[in-house]
Amino acid sequence: MMTQGREYMIDQTLEAVGDKHLYHAIIPVDFQASGVLEKNKRWGDGLQQFLEMKHQLATTPLSNVTNYLSNFHYFQKYLKGNGIFGVSGTLGGDADKDFLARHYETDSYIIPAHRHKKVVELPAIQVTGQAQWMEILCKTAMRVAESGQVVLVVCEDVKTASELLKKIEGENPHPPITLYTISEKHNIERTKFRGGHVIIATNLGGRGTDIKVDQDVNIRGGLFVLLTHYPGSRRVEKQVFGRTGRKGNPGMVQMILCGDNLAPAYQGQPVEIMRQLREEYEVQRIKDMETDELLEIKMKEDLFGTFCEFLDKFHGNFTKQERDDLSGMGPNDVPECFKEKGPKFDYQPALNALKETWALWLTLHEEHIRQHEDISVLKADLLEHITNRGNMLLNGKSQNFYDHIKQATGRTDLHLRNKSKCDYEAKSYWKDVEECDPFYSAVAMYNQTFITINMGKDGYKTEAQELLERAKTSVDVYLSETTNTMVSFQIATRGNFEPHHEGERNFLKQIDSRMSIHQAWILNIDLAVNQLKELEGEGPAMTEVS
Repeated sequence: MMTQGREYMIDQTLEAVGDKHLYHAIIPVDFQASGVLEKNKRWGDGLQQFLEMKHQLATTPLSNVTNYLSNFHYFQKYLKGNGIFGVSGTLGGDADKDFLARHYETDSYIIPAHRHKKVVELPAIQVTGQAQWMEILCKTAMRVAESGQVVLVVCEDVKTASELLKKIEGENPHPPITLYTISEKHNIERTKFRGGHVIIATNLGGRGTDIKVDQDVNIRGGLFVLLTHYPGSRRVEKQVFGRTGRKGNPGMVQMILCGDNLAPAYQGQPVEIMRQLREEYEVQRIKDMETDELLEIKMKEDLFGTFCEFLDKFHGNFTKQERDDLSGMGPNDVPECFKEKGPKFDYQPALNALKETWALWLTLHEEHIRQHEDISVLKADLLEHITNRGNMLLNGKSQNFYDHIKQATGRTDLHLRNKSKCDYEAKSYWKDVEECDPFYSAVAMYNQTFITINMGKDGYKTEAQELLERAKTSVDVYLSETTNTMVSFQIATRGNFEPHHEGERNFLKQIDSRMSIHQAWILNIDLAVNQLKELEGEGPAMTEVS
């Protein structure tokens, strides 16, 4: 179950230049721990694209994992040196400390605080019914604010925070309210809050946030932290309550929970019993994690290690010159080996192809890994798969259309540095692209035309015209598929698909832009053909790169 305002949000990923909604994207939220919007994260297995379609946003490409190193094993690497040292105000319970001791060889010590804590914890309250719970939260926050304190209300997710904000703003009069759910937009650490202010936040406001209040607020009891959900661990609870009573100042904390949202074992229990049960659950959760999740992580890293060992050996099939970075080289510095068509793919396209092969293999074998199948069998299967792929690449063969495109694009980049002298066999590689998938050959023929004109060999104008005419016919395939996509989308979204804003949808704009590009492409082909006909017998043709 994926809910907007909980597991994900729709927000801008880039600074908006014009209409802000055009920059909207699906952004995962770490709502259970930090409350942070994970803008660099994309879900796999088509989930990201499904949510984009659901909200009629522009779709993004599918992504694959090619490099794999978990946080768990990353920190274990420090054990080879002097070990791990650190300080934490919220290390967790005994289960967490035992876990750190087993896997990171750490001892834990309690360092006495410089000042005594002056935090008063009020009795936790369980409320039956969402509406009644929201009403009590609203009244409690307003009552405490009226007493001259600052109230920090920490909600489980953005959706709840937004509902509570709307509820309090509906009261007349209502206290000044600050929303803190997105760190980039709502920076509350720069503000010194006066009494009577209410801050509504997610766990983003309950983790490492230093909330400053006037001295008058401290005289009236300090910052009041109102926790509206029961955290999954003692560590997160302590982090939230740790926002108040800092630096020797007074503070107050209270949990007001909706019983409907609690696990059955917690419902109706006093908070002391709830904490005891949670600690027992935490022990079992960590045990399950060690026998399940950590084993899967270990298997993936072992398989990634097998892939890396294969890559080390694969490098030996290329000379140092063949592996050199060509991006900054001038035309006179390009090695001779790139001026002819070799028997194998170039180093970078071959490397990219192998990384993609590994990523797809890992995706297709996720279930095998979840079932904890024999790692030696999986390693053997992976090695056979990437070895076969590597041998094909070393023989200049691939069934993947995009491998040939990357190869041809790299050689075309070299050709652009010396347009009239050498094509670095780029034209030949674009022919390979065309042969690999004739239905999508428009780009291949268009680039062949470009190179043909640049080289200016006998009969090049006639050949260029023929290539352009064939390319124009092939562009119709793109136009047809784009049109079908648009029609299918319009049919599919007649149901309960939720648009992210009123007016024209981003997805339709994206498809419309593609169609405009294809139509402009056809127009440019027609113009180029006409110009080549006009230049017949009158002089050389030239290309321009913008």
